[in-house]
Amino acid sequence: MALILLAVLQLFAHSAKSKDRGAVRSPLSKATAGEGRDQFLGRVFHKAATCEPGCKFGECVGPNKCRCFPGYTGKTCSQDVNECGEKPRPCQHRCVNTHGSYKCFCLSGHMLMPDATCANSRTCAMTYCQYSCEDTEEGPRCLCPSSGLHLAPNGRVCIDIDECASGEAVCPYNRRCVNTFGSYYCKCHVGFELKYVSGRYDCVDINECAVKTHTCNLYANCLNTQGSFKCKCKQGYKGSGLQCSEQSHSSCEGQRLAAQAGPVL
Repeated sequence: MALILLAVLQLFAHSAKSKDRGAVRSPLSKATAGEGRDQFLGRVFHKAATCEPGCKFGECVGPNKCRCFPGYTGKTCSQDVNECGEKPRPCQHRCVNTHGSYKCFCLSGHMLMPDATCANSRTCAMTYCQYSCEDTEEGPRCLCPSSGLHLAPNGRVCIDIDECASGEAVCPYNRRCVNTFGSYYCKCHVGFELKYVSGRYDCVDINECAVKTHTCNLYANCLNTQGSFKCKCKQGYKGSGLQCSEQSHSSCEGQRLAAQAGPVL
């Protein structure tokens, strides 16, 4: 190699001297000649650059100096770069290293975008929810319109929660719980009605006898009680009060005489 360079230098010097004979040189001639020599030597030097044992996945740019192609590293460009192990990772979900490169994969339900990110391929438009739906990072999620409903095992239909049976309902002592779809309400017990009394709503007794909603027999008297009523047959009649029948005359006379006679001594 050294002998080749020496011969080239001698050849260049002889050529320069031959051109200078009989010529009038300007002040810049020497400098110009020097620059031409350096450029020529640079081209010869670059062409003569060698790398031992060579650049496997790259190009030789100087004595034993390699410029590696993307995805490779090392002195001879023979080592693969594991892009998946770099920070930040080049893939959003899954990264698989390949020889000289890498590949990105997305989790199920997602699709790979041009910028290596993963977008949810499942949307609310493709999900048949009974009511409403929202898109989340994990995918579409069906929603129920009230806290008294919960999603069925299929994740799309809403099922009612019976707050009365589960004990979640809170009602005052004088009211009972009535379950509805998605909720519940508190209702006055039978025999009471909701009224606005003393600045608040409360359940008050219904006087069935006064409002004529009782079921007493025509020949019975109605007696109001808290939340209900009682029936008692009138004098001269016998029965449960709901049903009354007239007592016979003989029976009544016997009872009258017995009452007048007083107790037997």
